[in-house]
Amino acid sequence: MTTIKIPVRYTVRYLLQNINNDLYTEDPDLYFVGEGLEGDYPKDSIEIDLPGFTPLFHQPAEIAADGSIEFEVRYDRNYYLINFQLEGGYGVDPVYARYETPFVVSVPIKHGYRFAGWDLVSTKDADGNITYYDGESIVSLPGTVPHENQTYKAIWEKVDTQYTVVFWK
Repeated sequence: MTTIKIPVRYTVRYLLQNINNDLYTEDPDLYFVGEGLEGDYPKDSIEIDLPGFTPLFHQPAEIAADGSIEFEVRYDRNYYLINFQLEGGYGVDPVYARYETPFVVSVPIKHGYRFAGWDLVSTKDADGNITYYDGESIVSLPGTVPHENQTYKAIWEKVDTQYTVVFWK
């Protein structure tokens, strides 16, 4: 007796870890419908590369003959570090948070100087490649944690200051 396998549709749902908790929410833009032979596994990997996320291990399942199989692939959010070189100033702490977490940084302080802005010094991607930047070009900080580690340097402008020295005898 010869078994004939027929092409059957299957669906893949991609669930991304939430920013504020360890639950997962489906991204409907990534919903995928594929086709494979009943009893087989999907030919291509159903995992996709999502910057800022790491796919969790999932047990592959066979494609059901009735087309009812629905694969769920879960992705954890990666943590990234935003570091600040204050060049003698103070008032800003590093940010270590999950990808896309919103953050706000206060204005740093350095006596005798006015804060002019931030310069992007380096980035480090997921593969460990570091890119260095030159110069003192003022850039805006991102509003959310990007999908790579970044280092920013404070740019300072000297200002005239006045002070009084009092001697007590």
